[in-house]
Amino acid sequence: MGKGSKDGLTDKNNIGGLYMDKINNFSHMKTYLYALRYLWPPNKPRLWFEFLLSLVFMIAASASDLYGPIPMQRIITVMSGTTPNSSEKESISFPTMDFIAFGLVTFSSGLFPNLRDLLFAAVSVETECSVCTETFHHLQQLSLSFHLRRETGGLLRAVSRGAGTNSSLIKSTIFILLPMFIKFVAITIIFAVRFQWYFFVIIFFSVLTYIICTIGITKWRDTYRRIMNEKDNEKNTRMIDALLNYETVRYFNAEKHEEDRYNMSTREYSEAELKALYVYGLTSVVQSCILSFSTFLIILLAGYEVYFGVLTVADLVMMYQYIQSLYQPLDQLGKLYRDLRQQILDAEAMLCLLKEPIEVDDKENAPPFNLNPAEKTEIEFRNVLFDFHTKENKPKVPLIKNLSFKIKSGDRLAIVGPSGKSTFILSVFKKSVKEKNTSLETYQNIISNRIKVVYGEFVTRMLELSVTTKKYFIYNAIKYYI
Repeated sequence: MGKGSKDGLTDKNNIGGLYMDKINNFSHMKTYLYALRYLWPPNKPRLWFEFLLSLVFMIAASASDLYGPIPMQRIITVMSGTTPNSSEKESISFPTMDFIAFGLVTFSSGLFPNLRDLLFAAVSVETECSVCTETFHHLQQLSLSFHLRRETGGLLRAVSRGAGTNSSLIKSTIFILLPMFIKFVAITIIFAVRFQWYFFVIIFFSVLTYIICTIGITKWRDTYRRIMNEKDNEKNTRMIDALLNYETVRYFNAEKHEEDRYNMSTREYSEAELKALYVYGLTSVVQSCILSFSTFLIILLAGYEVYFGVLTVADLVMMYQYIQSLYQPLDQLGKLYRDLRQQILDAEAMLCLLKEPIEVDDKENAPPFNLNPAEKTEIEFRNVLFDFHTKENKPKVPLIKNLSFKIKSGDRLAIVGPSGKSTFILSVFKKSVKEKNTSLETYQNIISNRIKVVYGEFVTRMLELSVTTKKYFIYNAIKYYI
C-alpha cells in the first residue's frame, strides 16, 4: 500500500481494529519521543515558560516532601525530653524554627503540585488541540481508497482516545513517575547513610519486588485490555455503520443480523473486561501484601533498636514518615503503569493513523496550475488505466484499460455504464489516480501541478453532480445547469 507499507504499519484495511496486530512492532520510545515534540510548540514562548515553570514547581514539591520529616524529627527530639513536671523544662528552648519549617513544608507540599498542574494545563490543552488539528488535516489529505474502506466508528474512537493521550502520557511520566524515582533514590540514600544497612536492603528489595510484580501482572492484564480496545472499536463501528446505512439494512431486512453482530462484539468485550478485572484485583492484593509486610518489618526492626537505645523515638517517627512518603506514591504505581500502557497503546494507534501514506500527493516543487478562462481548453485522457483492490492480498480488479479521448471546450460528454462514471471526474481532480497509471492533459499536465490549485481552477458542474444524492438528483441537475 504505497510507500508506507514497508514499515508494516499501514497495510491493515481496518481502522476499527486500531492496527492492533501492528502496534507491538512499534517502538514505545519512538511513540514517547513523538509525544514530546508537542511540549515545545513553535512560536509560543508563553507556553515554553509555563512548562519550564511547572518543572520548577515539580522539583520544589519533591524537595518539600523529602525535607518534611526532618523538622518533625527535631521537634519530637526536643519535646520528648520534657515532661509537665520536668525541672529541665526551663533550660530547653522551644523549637520555634522547626515548627515554622514544618508548617512551611506542609503548606508547600500541597501548594506546589497544584501550581504545577495549573501551569501545565495550558500546555496540555495546546497539545490536544495540535494533535486533533494535525490528525484532521492528515485524514483530509488521504486518498479516496482510504476513505472508501474506512470504518467510521473505529476511526472516531481512535481519534478521540488518541487526542488527549499525548498530554496525559507526558504528565504521567514527567510529573508523576519522575518525582517518584527521585524520592526512591533520595530515601534509599538517607536510609543507607543514617540507619543500619538492613533497612536499606529491605526498602530496595521491597520496591524492586513491587515493580517486578506490578509490571508482570499488568502485562498479563494488557492482553485482555488490548482485546477490550479491539472489541470496543468493533462494536462501535458496527453500530455506527449500521445507522449510517440505515436504508440498506431496512431494504434487506437485516436488522436481526446487525443486532446479532453487535451483540457478539459486546459479549466478547464483556468477557475480556471481566478477565481484566480479575487480574486487576490480583494485582492490588499482591501490591498490598508487599508494602504491608515491608513496612511491618522495618518498623519492627526499628522498634528493637529504639528499645535497646540505638535509635530514638524521633528516629522511628522519621523512618515511618519516609516510608509512607515512598510507599504512598508506590501504591499508585500499578495504576500509573496500567495508565501508561494504555496511553502508549492509544498514542501508537494514533501514530499509526498519522503514518497512513498519502497516495495521491503533489510532486516535489510542483508548479501552480494556470488556467486562463479566456482561452479555449480541452481535457485529454491518454491511455488511462485504473484498477483497485477489493480485499487485502487479493488481485487488483481492472476498471479502465488504455482509454483515450478528448473533451474540447464547450463540448458535452455522456459516460454511460454500471460503474466508473465518477472515477473519471475524480481522476481530473487527482482524487484517485497516480502518475504511473494516468496521463491527463489540459494544455498542461495536471499530474505535475499542485492539487489544491487544480481543485480551485476546475470548478466543474460534473463534480457537483457526482456527489449529489439520488433524492435531489433531478432538482440539482436543473439547478446546476440552468
